[in-house]
Amino acid sequence: QSTNRTLLQWLKLWDKVVFNRERKVRQKPKEDKNKQDGRFSKKPQQFVVNDDLDEHSRPQQKLALLCGPPGLGKTTLAHMIATHAG
Repeated sequence: QSTNRTLLQWLKLWDKVVFNRERKVRQKPKEDKNKQDGRFSKKPQQFVVNDDLDEHSRPQQKLALLCGPPGLGKTTLAHMIATHAG
């Protein structure tokens, strides 16, 4: 699930270049005390999107590689991304 969200977040970085639309920035929810203490923290994120843009408003990371053993959902994710991309 987190991989799908990360890839969709990366895809949305291209909206300014491809569709000439400004990127919608969501406000992060306030952290509660338990999360600040780290006692009940979730599993660490495997992938982090570098949302830095170059001088042409394009993402620094320009390529997404879907790889792994059979049965992980690579084809499903590729179909989902293609649907969102138009």
